[in-house]
Amino acid sequence: MFLDRRKGDRRVGGKKYDNTEHRAGNSDHNLRKWNCGILHQTTVHMGEIERWLLDNAKSRWGGVGLDSFDEALSSKVLKIMIESQYDKNAFIEHFSL
Repeated sequence: MFLDRRKGDRRVGGKKYDNTEHRAGNSDHNLRKWNCGILHQTTVHMGEIERWLLDNAKSRWGGVGLDSFDEALSSKVLKIMIESQYDKNAFIEHFSL
């Protein structure tokens, strides 16, 4: 049996919690818009990957982030968020070995 010890609804008579502003947020930081993500292991400099995205991506992309790297710092795994499957496929085609 569940025993509720609260004295009525906390929202009664006070300001109700409104999280619409939180949900709207800044659209650049809203992760729900990114349809595609790539985890890419590479030795290529992040700047080169960002330049390729600037020059070739038709849709928006969410930056290049470092996910992990090896102990020798020669290889890294990058996380890239992209809005369209087309751009994801183009990226994979260009940077795959």
